[in-house]
Amino acid sequence: MKKITISGNKIGCLNNPKIGIKEVSIIHIVNEFRPQGPAENSIIRVIVETNGFKQASYIPWVGYFDLDRESFKFPKRWKIIEPSKKVSYQNLNWEPFIKSPQPLP
Repeated sequence: MKKITISGNKIGCLNNPKIGIKEVSIIHIVNEFRPQGPAENSIIRVIVETNGFKQASYIPWVGYFDLDRESFKFPKRWKIIEPSKKVSYQNLNWEPFIKSPQPLP
């Protein structure tokens, strides 16, 4: 697993994640981080556990439309961040394509 630092725009988050999970955020990557990290204009999921472990992976099928639809259907589960919020994460464990403990619906 590679440790990376990324920055981008937070466009959504999961409300009330499972026990042991502090944060699940959906990030739009604006700048290129390849070959070590995500590609420009990609959408990734960042999971921060309460023990400090941070993990990021692609979620290629998700875009703003999907988040908007899910936040409308499940307003207590998903939140759209409007306007998006610039964020940065350090020491993320980068696994481009993995199954994680917090799947999207």
